[in-house]
Amino acid sequence: PQITLSTQRAPYTADFVSISANDNVKAGESFSVEVVIKNTGYNSLEDMYVTAKISALGIEKRVFVGDLVNVEDEDSDNPDVVSGKLVLSIPYTAKAGKYLVEVEASNAETSSTDSVEITVQNDFPEAVIKTSTGLLLVNPTNDLKVYRVILSEGEKIVSVQAGSSESV
Repeated sequence: PQITLSTQRAPYTADFVSISANDNVKAGESFSVEVVIKNTGYNSLEDMYVTAKISALGIEKRVFVGDLVNVEDEDSDNPDVVSGKLVLSIPYTAKAGKYLVEVEASNAETSSTDSVEITVQNDFPEAVIKTSTGLLLVNPTNDLKVYRVILSEGEKIVSVQAGSSESV
């Protein structure tokens, strides 16, 4: 005997078509995460958001991408596929290594997650480096930094210009 089965798609489902991000990022710089999501469910998805985060660094960004109609809704002006771009900033203090960028597409009815891996490069993860002759104060940021150094003979205030270093 032959049995005929018919299936229905899940009512609310969004899938990632693609996620792309820079593979190598320097500490202190920003990078973009570009995503494309598609409504693969039976119903339309309203008020979709995309969130990208690197939990290990405590950074997160969220953007609104709009509504996604279902594939069969041919009369709609809304698309069943949308794209979004999120810009994340890596802290200057991030240690060099590999990090997982977690991406979530969500609304009130559904949530889908995926991830990509990036490599962070950082030549100076510490602002104060002990040398054989004293201390090296490093400022990899774009702003002037002022350090208060407490020495056995007193205190010294040292300003370090953006992108430079000073020996103490």
